Amino acid sequence: MKISDLSVISLKAAEAARRATSEMAIAQRRISTGLRINSANDDPGSIGVASKLTSEINKYVNQSTSNLFSQKMLEAADLAHKNIQAILDSMLDSSNESLSATATQSSRTSNQTVVSGLKNEVDAIATKTSFNGKNLTDGTFTDQRVGGSNSSSAIKFSIASIKTANIGTNTTTLAGKAASDESSATTDGAFNVVGTSTAAVDYAGGDSAETIASLVNAVKEQTGVSAVAETKAKLHTLSDAGTISFNLNGVASGNIIITATTDLSAITTAINAISATTGISAETSTDKSSVTLTSDTGKNIVFTAFDNDNSGADTITLAALNRAGTEVNSQTITNTDGGASAKMAARGYVVMNSDKAFSYAMTQASGTDFSSASSSYRGISDIDISTEVGATEAKETIASARQMITNARTEIGGVINRLKFAEDHNQGQRLALTTARGNIIDADFAKESAALARSTIILETSMAVLAQANIRKEMIINLLNTSWGRRTS
Repeated sequence: MKISDLSVISLKAAEAARRATSEMAIAQRRISTGLRINSANDDPGSIGVASKLTSEINKYVNQSTSNLFSQKMLEAADLAHKNIQAILDSMLDSSNESLSATATQSSRTSNQTVVSGLKNEVDAIATKTSFNGKNLTDGTFTDQRVGGSNSSSAIKFSIASIKTANIGTNTTTLAGKAASDESSATTDGAFNVVGTSTAAVDYAGGDSAETIASLVNAVKEQTGVSAVAETKAKLHTLSDAGTISFNLNGVASGNIIITATTDLSAITTAINAISATTGISAETSTDKSSVTLTSDTGKNIVFTAFDNDNSGADTITLAALNRAGTEVNSQTITNTDGGASAKMAARGYVVMNSDKAFSYAMTQASGTDFSSASSSYRGISDIDISTEVGATEAKETIASARQMITNARTEIGGVINRLKFAEDHNQGQRLALTTARGNIIDADFAKESAALARSTIILETSMAVLAQANIRKEMIINLLNTSWGRRTS
């Protein structure tokens, strides 16, 4: 055996031990940290990929945090809208109480006091609702960026003011009219309602306010404009007392004894006796000198066949009224016209409302009965239910304001849903990227455990080989010493 053979064996055993020690250290480090890449030299090619994936993951983590904050912020705004809806419902209850037949002036005044307090509460909610120091419902939250699935898809969103001055109705009125007959009270005509979109309303000669309102409501889905109708008229200025009679909407009144032209209450009694058939109710004025006729649905009021048993010519006047009870125009007839020739008619008014500004433009018979006009705005801050007329207007204003709040809640809810879908996307992307990065940097415990066991075995066997090599070295030296000693002796 050559000495070099022993040296090579020792060197190989030592190298194996060194390599095994290094592999053991690597395996132990990966097992203890759970990472396959603990330093740049572990896998230089994967370091850049892992770094980019980490950056992407952090971006989605930050975006998720932003989405969560945005959702909570919008939920706070939605709660404010929900509370104001409840307050508007309370205002509506008070308005209905003021319209009740049992309402007195004192009770209406008390109802208005309640409504005034509720208006203050609406303004308080609108002004004070905030999130992290940012006001949400006072009109200053405009073009704000909220959440999204990434920075380029962030949602721009605004929340309109919900103060009492900023929620209400846009309204305009088609005026009523008194004329000699129905065909003269309403001329054949047409107009376009210009709201969220434009739609045509074509009405015929003699149509009632009720019919015109129904035509407007028929295109509400296109325009966003709704309509209500009512007819109010006043009988007054009876020239002489006596026994009178007339037909109202084709129904005979019967003989009515009027003892004095300053007391027309008997006319009221006669009209109310046939109201189930005519759809017209009556109310005597405080001084009893006039009678107000009302159709709550907007039917035409047609007064015919006026007669008085006096021998002379006797007259009576029918005036069309607006919602406030003010005369628009009037028509006078005389008993000498006789029978069906003695005619008067009143067409009611149509009130159009929308939560958005609108207009109507006459396309036929412009200026005859109606003229083109734009809506005007009336806010919750303006409602006053201390009068019957004010309570009626308040109901319309509240209804439109409530629709505005509902629309706003719909928009807020839509954005919240978008944020939730964006968050689902973020979480999915984050999971996919985290898995991909884990495949690159995470240690395979089974593989590393096997590597550790292998390197341990190699280390132990290489150490055993080194030990054997050292024993052989000593054996050679002993052999040499023995041989040399024999020679020298």
